[in-house]
Amino acid sequence: MLMKKRLCVCLMIAVMALLAVRAGAEELDASGQWRYVLKDGGTTITGYEAEPEGELSIPSELDGYAVTGIGRWAFSECSDLTGVTIPDSVTSIGVNPFAFCPLLLNINVSSNSLAYEQMDGVLFDKQRKMLISYPGGREGAYTIPEGILIIGESAFQDCSGLTKVTIPDSVTSIRDFAFSSCQGLTSVTIPDSVTSIALRAFSYCSGLVSVTIPVSVTSIGENPFVQCPLSYIGVSPDNPTFEQMDGVLFDKQRKVLVSYPGGREGTYTIPEGVQVIGDCAFEGCFNLTSVTIPNSVTSIADWAFGYCSGLTSVIIPNSVVSIGSYAFSGCDGLTNLTIGDSVTSIGNDAFEWCSGLTSVIIPNSVTSIGDGAFAWCSSLTSVTIPNSVTSIDDDAFEWCKKVTLSVEQGSYAEQYAKDNDIPYTFIE
Repeated sequence: MLMKKRLCVCLMIAVMALLAVRAGAEELDASGQWRYVLKDGGTTITGYEAEPEGELSIPSELDGYAVTGIGRWAFSECSDLTGVTIPDSVTSIGVNPFAFCPLLLNINVSSNSLAYEQMDGVLFDKQRKMLISYPGGREGAYTIPEGILIIGESAFQDCSGLTKVTIPDSVTSIRDFAFSSCQGLTSVTIPDSVTSIALRAFSYCSGLVSVTIPVSVTSIGENPFVQCPLSYIGVSPDNPTFEQMDGVLFDKQRKVLVSYPGGREGTYTIPEGVQVIGDCAFEGCFNLTSVTIPNSVTSIADWAFGYCSGLTSVIIPNSVVSIGSYAFSGCDGLTNLTIGDSVTSIGNDAFEWCSGLTSVIIPNSVTSIGDGAFAWCSSLTSVTIPNSVTSIDDDAFEWCKKVTLSVEQGSYAEQYAKDNDIPYTFIE
């Protein structure tokens, strides 16, 4: 289980790194220390060559250009960084540049800065409307100042020593990954002022056992509580957009299952009428042993059951049309899989790392099998592919060393098997 959690966190970091798109060509400054890009007549620091340690004063100039920006995650994972001072030349700061810095205690800002300031070593914008970065090495409780409107993306990410946070009534938005991997948090009170909770905002908070969605929240991103050991997700009964049924989070119309409590064990039957199993809805529910999907469900979204390693058997009903990317990725206990005959597409990496699967029958409704759909299914020996399939990515069966495809003579699947040197037989 621990390995699976680490894989999830590593994947999360990798995904974030891919999102860190940098404008222009990255250069190394004359000192050989700082990586930067030229932008609007100034430089934006995007990273470093040698990992900085101790107290760091970010330079105000590089190669004759003013340092005007700090890129997203530019100083992330600096394991020995204890303090940072930001010069007044900086007018742009990306997503928490100091995330994953476990010893960082203070973020200081020049008193002459027109764009940013610090309060008690915590980084804010000058108007004190957004909390941008909380030092990851601090321990204990923290009270966010009154007047803050936004808890920025990744602002508290990986602050494992944070044991309690008080969110004031002024906050309206909790952004992506805001409290992700805050392992010391055991409960969070979300005030009635908050209207949006973004994707994975509290993900990987391994101590979080209690949360309630207030009446004010009208927008919830991709499962904010991925891999939190929650047993129950509460929702204000007056909330107009969301509700809970038996502690499971749904939209008000009960059409979308948003989040299943990750700390639960055993079996679960999704209520009749639910149409969509949302992004990451069950991701990391390691102790879920069986799930019954009703005939009302038409879509299983990305990562819906990712790393549900306790699942041994899944029946995807005939109502389901699409299986999203990574939908069952890492379900290594899965040995029996039935795919309903309305599914038209199997998403990228949908069943990757399902090492318990030995055979799969693709129904006649499927037309496409995505990149890595069954990659690393090390026990897979037989896959039956009908002639309805007209698109299979080259890596669909990557590292499936034992697999033999059963195909129809003259079909696209036959040619695919030949092109990719995969053993095949003809369907009788």
